[in-house]
Amino acid sequence: MYDRRVYLSIVLFDCFKSYDKSGDGVIDRDELPDALRFAGINPSKEDIECIIKLFDSNGMIIKG
Repeated sequence: MYDRRVYLSIVLFDCFKSYDKSGDGVIDRDELPDALRFAGINPSKEDIECIIKLFDSNGMIIKG
């Protein structure tokens, strides 16, 4: 079980890095749609705004 968790963590980190195009450690408003499309989600602008409001209530996670 531990090996699977380590592997998944590495995969998720690599995936995050590939969508954090600016390399600043956050996925900004412009990078978020591409990351979601990679996950099989085709978000509208309204979806993006809703996601940002739900997961970034203090404005510190998603820039832009």
